[in-house]
Amino acid sequence: MLKRPVTWLGLLLVASTLLALGLIWQTRTDAEDSVHDLPLRVGYAVEPPYVELDAQGRVGGESAEVLRATLRSIGEPEPVWVRVPFARLIHQLELGRIDVIAAGLFITPERSRRVAFSRPTLAVGTALLVARGNPQRVHALSDWSGDSDLKLAVLEGAAESRQARRHGIAAHRLVRVAEPQDALALLRNGTVAAFALSAPSLRHLARQNADVELIVPTDLGDDAEPGLSAFAWRQGDPRLPAFDAALGRYLGSPSHLKLVQRLGYTQEEVEAAARHVDAPAKAQAIGLRDLRAAGDGQERAGSQP
Repeated sequence: MLKRPVTWLGLLLVASTLLALGLIWQTRTDAEDSVHDLPLRVGYAVEPPYVELDAQGRVGGESAEVLRATLRSIGEPEPVWVRVPFARLIHQLELGRIDVIAAGLFITPERSRRVAFSRPTLAVGTALLVARGNPQRVHALSDWSGDSDLKLAVLEGAAESRQARRHGIAAHRLVRVAEPQDALALLRNGTVAAFALSAPSLRHLARQNADVELIVPTDLGDDAEPGLSAFAWRQGDPRLPAFDAALGRYLGSPSHLKLVQRLGYTQEEVEAAARHVDAPAKAQAIGLRDLRAAGDGQERAGSQP
C-alpha cells in the first residue's frame, strides 16, 4: 500500500536535486560569462619603456600600447589597469585579482608552469648599467665571480637574476630591487657596481640620466638566447587564442613599428620576436619536463634506505 507514495516521493526528490544542480551550474556559467564580459584587469609594473606613466597617470609604454591596440582590433574596451610590484604579478594573476600581465615579462619554462604566454612581442638582450666612465671596470658577468666583492643589482623576480646565477654569480653578490629607480640610487651611491636588466630598459635609463651609461656584457656572446617579452594570462583562459591571433596580425604592422621605434626599440628586436612564435609551447614543454624530472628525483631520493 505504501509503495506508490514512496515512489512518487523519490521521484520528487530526484527532480528537485536535478533542478538545484541545474540552477547552480547555470549560475556559475552566468557568473563566468559576466566576468568575461567585463573589461580586462591588467596587472603592470613600471619599467620604461615597457610600461611607463605620463604626467596624468595614464599607463603607456610598449606593453601597454600593444595590448591596447590588440584589444581594440577585436572590439574590446579600454582595460582596467592594476599596478602591482613586479615580483608579485604572477601571484596576483593566479589569485584571480588580474586577468593578464602587461609588463615586459619574459617567457621562461619556470613561469610557463604557472601562466599561459602569448606569442612574444620583442626579443631583447641583457645589458649592464654602470656609472659614467665605468669606475669599477666591469665588462662581463664573470667579473662578479671568484673573490670579487662587487655587487650587482637585479630586479626582483626578473629573468636577469636567474641569468646571473647561471653565470656563477653567488646569491650574496646580488642586490634585488623592486623598481629600476631603486637600482639607479644604489648605483649612484656606490653600493652596486652595475645594474643588470634588459637592454631597452637600460637604454631608456641611460638617455634619461647623464651620469650613467650602458654596456653589453662581453661573455654573453652573439648566440645567447634573447629575452622574449610577452603577455601572460591565466592558464586555460578561453580569451587567449583570439587575443593571440589578433596580436599576430598587429605585430610588425606599420603602426606597430612606428610605436616601438618611438619608444626606443629597434626593428631587429621586433623581427627577431617573430622568429620565436613557438616559444610559449617550447617553454611550457620544458617546464613540464623539468617538473616531472624534479618529481622523479624526489621519489627516488625518498625511496633510499
